Amino acid sequence: MKEMFLRAILTVDETMNTVTMILSIVSGILAIVAEFKIRSRRNKKSWVIKLIIIVSIIVVTCTVVRKNITQVPDIVGKTYSDACNILSNNDLSYNLVLDNGIYVMEQDPVAGTIVKRNSRVELVTEPIGNNAEVKRIWEESLDVSYGNIAVTFKDTNIILEDSGKTVQCYGNVLEDYTVKKAYLLEETVGVEYHDYILDDSVMIFKNIPQGIPFKLIVLLEGYEEASTEVTISSQNMEGGTYHFTWAMMSDHTETLLPTIFYVADGDKSTANNVKYLQDVQLWVQWPDETVWNGDYYTDREGAFPYGILINRDQTIRVKLKDPFENGNEYECELTLHVPEIGEANPKSIIFVKKNGSCNVSSTDEYFMW
Repeated sequence: MKEMFLRAILTVDETMNTVTMILSIVSGILAIVAEFKIRSRRNKKSWVIKLIIIVSIIVVTCTVVRKNITQVPDIVGKTYSDACNILSNNDLSYNLVLDNGIYVMEQDPVAGTIVKRNSRVELVTEPIGNNAEVKRIWEESLDVSYGNIAVTFKDTNIILEDSGKTVQCYGNVLEDYTVKKAYLLEETVGVEYHDYILDDSVMIFKNIPQGIPFKLIVLLEGYEEASTEVTISSQNMEGGTYHFTWAMMSDHTETLLPTIFYVADGDKSTANNVKYLQDVQLWVQWPDETVWNGDYYTDREGAFPYGILINRDQTIRVKLKDPFENGNEYECELTLHVPEIGEANPKSIIFVKKNGSCNVSSTDEYFMW
């Protein structure tokens, strides 16, 4: 009841309220004077004058109350600067409780609350990009089509590196993972998209503007925070969705240990002199992969051109293209071993012969012959 009464008072314009109060005071004074005159004449019909006096008292009381209260405005979605100005114009003070960015995300008391003037409103701000109103205005200015982004995550069981920099990663598809953070960031304006769904372990962001470069930032439990550039277009989408696979790095990367393999001529190699083959083109079918990845070329020492880091034994398939320039291709299966504690980095040699045979031996096994 009190809340309804205060809201009713606030609906009256303050200037009009002041004018009404002045008129009520004047009316009240005139009514009191008239009351005394009537009493002096002993006229019993003074109830009208009494009513005027009562109404005048009520109006004056409401006006005084009106001047001491105000309604908290809605400032969620406003910039912090604009919010402060709006609150000041409504005779309210403010306090920044949590400063996460530019736009007001929360306010306390909430909009519409009736409070005394000079009361304090506590504010929480957030970055520009996570503000729905800013995002809406930005999207309206784009005039572009929209599409979806679907991400399949893979574990990092194998890393190829060159001079300490990761070149490629391979591993099993992740299922039943826990997402700690995931969003798309448009870095120029700062707009962010945090809404996604998980459909059969695939992360899907819907209704993303086409042709706009985004940075996808993801943190999965047990993995390092990672980011990658994503731009969707009609050229890379299928059925309105851009699909891609992303290898995530475990947050225990120290468990990845180095290994390597070589390619050698099985016909000419001996225990004392291995004839390594350089510049041999090859492809690799990594574990759980159905496609051949390449083109790779052996280096001057006949080794696979990148360092290989693994966290457990991995069986791969290797296809060699025409190492003897006779038009033949050779395929073989190779197991990359994780070294034991105190053991030297394991090295494997693929021995190929012109007759088509392909054998694999570790360097320790071969040189012990």
